Amino acid sequence: CERATLIVGRCTLCSLPWHRSGSHQACTLPCGHMFGLSCIVAELRRRRETPRERRERSECPICRQGAVEQQVRRVFVTAEAGSDELQQRRRREELDAELLREEELRRLAAERRDKAERRLAELQAVAVAQPGATAGALSTPPPVAVLVTS
Repeated sequence: CERATLIVGRCTLCSLPWHRSGSHQACTLPCGHMFGLSCIVAELRRRRETPRERRERSECPICRQGAVEQQVRRVFVTAEAGSDELQQRRRREELDAELLREEELRRLAAERRDKAERRLAELQAVAVAQPGATAGALSTPPPVAVLVTS
């Protein structure tokens, strides 16, 4: 029983997710263990037809409680068993995209910081070359006097 609870949403024989309908629909034996329909039907037939296991009744491959193919019951589930995996995959993709955006923002911030540091170094070099100049004077060119004669 422990094995069945560890693989919730998956067939314990093939480890694939169950389906809501079709050949691999979730189904159960009287003991309560769940399998994909095609897997348990094939397993019950194999156990019944194997010479050393030949008997009228087969058994659950997990707990060995007697079972026959006619006792297999389909389980009608409201959601696909694989939906959790799909949600996890989508969340992982969203997280990867978010990490890429964050990395791009860090790169842009580093570029802007480098540009600001270079500009600051240029302004400091000009200030050393022109003592007494103010930041406003460094950023705007001095006015030009024009003499107009007629």
